[in-house]
Amino acid sequence: LGEYEQRQLVTQYGFWLHEEYGVAVDINIHNATSHNPHAHILTTTRVVVDELQLTDKSHREWSGSRRSKNGYPGRKEDLNIAREKWARLCNTALKESGSDERIDHRSYIDQGILLPAQIHVGVHASAAHNKGI
Repeated sequence: LGEYEQRQLVTQYGFWLHEEYGVAVDINIHNATSHNPHAHILTTTRVVVDELQLTDKSHREWSGSRRSKNGYPGRKEDLNIAREKWARLCNTALKESGSDERIDHRSYIDQGILLPAQIHVGVHASAAHNKGI
């Protein structure tokens, strides 16, 4: 995806988060034109009343029992819903861009893919390796 499409995609997700949870959303896109484009998405824990006021905590922050009592899914299911939404938005954008690539929000285990876990190398060690160190 190009830089414009990346911005549109993450903005769509930010609007969904706001509509789903009532929270304010802050989006920062980093390295949009690099090999590692990514976004940092921060939200308030409290619901937005207007541009100057927040109110009680969003149901996203509630305990499991309070969620259940009020008809909301548990935390794990809620996280899965948010991950699935991101995957659907990404896959739509990829399809519209003509790409055959797709993403899946599920873990490899849930997809039936059995791969051993990899060791996280980190940015500094990767840079050193790329320099032949």
